[in-house]
Amino acid sequence: MRIAVVILSLGLVSKIVLTGTPGFPSAAKAVSATGSNGAAEAAPLQYGPLRPASATFASAQQRPPASSTQAMYNAATASAEAKLRHVEENARRSPPDQRPTVLTEREINAYLASGRVQLPTGVRAVRFTGHNGVVNTTARVDFDAITAQSRSSNPLLSLFSGMHDVHAVAHASGSGRRGHVHIDSMDIDGVNVPRVALQYFLDHYVRPKHPEVGMDSVFALPERIDTATIGDRQLILTQK
Repeated sequence: MRIAVVILSLGLVSKIVLTGTPGFPSAAKAVSATGSNGAAEAAPLQYGPLRPASATFASAQQRPPASSTQAMYNAATASAEAKLRHVEENARRSPPDQRPTVLTEREINAYLASGRVQLPTGVRAVRFTGHNGVVNTTARVDFDAITAQSRSSNPLLSLFSGMHDVHAVAHASGSGRRGHVHIDSMDIDGVNVPRVALQYFLDHYVRPKHPEVGMDSVFALPERIDTATIGDRQLILTQK
């Protein structure tokens, strides 16, 4: 997926979900979509890890048994990877299969934590929860690493320094192959960030590299993804 500075703008955070970043396979460029023209009512496609049985058996012989928690984590990561690969392959079909591909919250978070994702400088421990079009994102953010190349004495930016726990909330959706993200709020260590300060931060540190990102962002959905809807702890996508 193509991501930029993840948690600093829910526009970017949701772009992890809806568009992706370097480090994700290109298929992982969207988090959720609900089909149109009745497609969302079709049975979701199901995918298992795309590994030969012999390779799986050999791999299991070479390492000690994982705990049940680790096994669950590994299965969720492999499932997410297989589904994202399907999205990429489906985009090359004419026409694409319009049945929804469902990514669960567990799969997304396991994939993010698996090391397969190249997170932006200064951003770690990213985690998503989703419900009815709303994305909650948490992360550990080193603002000094992010702002190292462009310091500012503006007091509005004094909030954005040091290492902090960041929480952001946004509404996100997609239709007509366009993603839409509106940042509702952001807090740092539980302290709400004024919108004027967040806007200034985005303008000063984020938009120079990612001009499409703001308090309200609109961007093209990749891989022929037509619509996007965040459901209850699951992210679904269809292609057209």
